[in-house]
Amino acid sequence: MKLPPDIHQIRFPINPEVWGSFFALVGDTISLVDAGPSSCGFEILTDYFLSENLDLQILHSLVLTHSHYDHAGGASFLKAWDPGLLLIALKETAVQLQHPEDQEESAPRVLVHRIVKDGEMVLLGGRKWKVLNTPGHVPGLLSLFDEDRKILLATDALQGNGTIDGIPIYSDLRAYYSSIDRIEDMAPEMIIVSHPFEPDQKPFYTGKDVQYFLSSCRDAAEKLTARILDILGESRSGITAKDLTEKIRAERHCRSSWFYTLRSISAHLKWLEEEASIRCIPASPLSSHTDPEIKVCHWALS
Repeated sequence: MKLPPDIHQIRFPINPEVWGSFFALVGDTISLVDAGPSSCGFEILTDYFLSENLDLQILHSLVLTHSHYDHAGGASFLKAWDPGLLLIALKETAVQLQHPEDQEESAPRVLVHRIVKDGEMVLLGGRKWKVLNTPGHVPGLLSLFDEDRKILLATDALQGNGTIDGIPIYSDLRAYYSSIDRIEDMAPEMIIVSHPFEPDQKPFYTGKDVQYFLSSCRDAAEKLTARILDILGESRSGITAKDLTEKIRAERHCRSSWFYTLRSISAHLKWLEEEASIRCIPASPLSSHTDPEIKVCHWALS
């Protein structure tokens, strides 16, 4: 099974075990979905277009799904190469890209020209795509849905079991669950992702694999919640988000970014606190860390 001929997935290496990707939607004009990292995105794009006999001169627009460097890092290079390129994003991403110094792992500053809203239809590569706001991984993550073909271009909205560490990455677990539910209700027949998410590391899913992948997204989050509760149950005096992160990373032999694991663990802690399953015991200033969105405290069962 291959992607439709008008959808091109352009891969690049993030590390020896994980690839990232961005997309070209090809018709009378070409629209990009994301731009790859600043370090190599433009070079990879031009090499790919040359190998596929695609014309860069009909490049019309660039949709930025979110502000992470591996998705929006190449946007400033593309904009410098083609000042007329139309940049499209949700408001959250547009604001983040105006103030990248306030965001961990953000792409360089770039101006978004067209801010779109959830439910809006956009013409990309000669086809109509529906804009979806699918937060969880980050606030305001833009996915695209082709209603005629039931194709969802999800990029990072769905995390499966994560990549090499088996830990999905999100900043808001409640929003992540809501996005999974919404996507299930839309009944896509193909889901396209930007990374090799476990358990199958596929670039896209079709048929019965669609529901299997959606279920794996929810199952991975639920299993991580269960392990966090187990660890809190074993701790008499509570445990900080930092120490909890270190313990889970050691158990899973994690090799990816420590920050992303901390962000996911903290999303679980926030959700569990809202559900009144755990409580926050104020910690000393020595337990602090650099992320202002993550509470400094010891976590214990309620």
